[in-house]
Amino acid sequence: MNARHVRIAVLAVLGATSITAQAENWEFSPRLELGYLYNDNYRLDIPGNEIDVSGGRLDVTLPIRLVDPVMKAELRPRIHSTFFPDARDEDSTDYFLSGLIERRTQLHTFGMDASISRQDIVRSELPNADIDSNLGDPTIGDSGIVRQRNRRDLLRVEPYWQYSISQRHRAEAGAHYIDADFEKTYPGEQQDYSDYGVYGGWGYLFSQRSSLTLRGRASHYETFFESDAYGAEVEWRTDYSQTAHLYVRLGGQQTELEDDSDSSANPIGGIGGRWTWPTTNFFADLTRSIGPTSGGTVVERSQFRLTVDRAVRPRLSLFGGARAIRDDGVSENSTYPTRKYLAGDLGFEWRFARQWSVRGAYNYIWQEYSDEPSDKTSNSVNLGVVYEPGRLE
Repeated sequence: MNARHVRIAVLAVLGATSITAQAENWEFSPRLELGYLYNDNYRLDIPGNEIDVSGGRLDVTLPIRLVDPVMKAELRPRIHSTFFPDARDEDSTDYFLSGLIERRTQLHTFGMDASISRQDIVRSELPNADIDSNLGDPTIGDSGIVRQRNRRDLLRVEPYWQYSISQRHRAEAGAHYIDADFEKTYPGEQQDYSDYGVYGGWGYLFSQRSSLTLRGRASHYETFFESDAYGAEVEWRTDYSQTAHLYVRLGGQQTELEDDSDSSANPIGGIGGRWTWPTTNFFADLTRSIGPTSGGTVVERSQFRLTVDRAVRPRLSLFGGARAIRDDGVSENSTYPTRKYLAGDLGFEWRFARQWSVRGAYNYIWQEYSDEPSDKTSNSVNLGVVYEPGRLE
């Protein structure tokens, strides 16, 4: 990441958490996990080329947040590190910093979400089943190819605004800027890219809990070629209660690719929900989107995400999740091979004290590219002890 991008990242993250000195109600909730990791195909390579690793893992998060009726802010530094005695070339230390600020009044909401990270591509290009974005926000950018050791710097800035025109009508607008820089460039696998765009919309509120929004979008993607995209969508979203949230989205996008002088119109959309009960959390989301990947191309992605977290006893919780992805070329003339990807996990957390718990999980990844001779799988197990000194219950 060059100096200009570092300055942008620092200003964005610090700006996203700049609060007046009089602000109160700050919460500091650090989390430290120390554990063991085993993976039988760490780089998800074809049979015969597997690299298995085993060793220590450290994950430290130091979030500080402010919540009050008008202002919400959060700063979240995180470090993730691995140590493999028999595969020292695979050791890595990843750094993350994210910030959020949001201000609400009776008429408008303004906020900005920003993050910067530097991490090994094993974790950036092979997404697991964890939920890494909000309901209806599809994740994109990974290529699933990590045969060569590499690192990625990623900068993301997303401002947003919403204004209540009347009791029933509201306007919204926002933008995004994403910049990915790789330490080394491998054509077709990891290539620097940037993606930026804007959106604007009008919404009608049927009630305090249900709304219909018409939204227009435009974006620009740059790698070794450039592409422009614009589209529109309509979205119905409802909160049946404080614990049940649903949405349905349908639209289309026109994508113009410079590299092959091609243009393509594709459907986009999504449907999903999130439910929270006293002992169970359930998240399910199915999306269809168009966007860039680190392989240096634009793809049409269908993605399904599912997570379930259930407390079976006061101190014992079970969790599971799945992520299924299908990437296709965005146009009929595209030479991009179809990619199919599946990640799943199943685990437990046993809290033997208020601030201490034991957490373990099994993770599975499967991937197939239509132009490769074989599909690929990996199995991993991790077990760790979690310490949360700020936990109150």
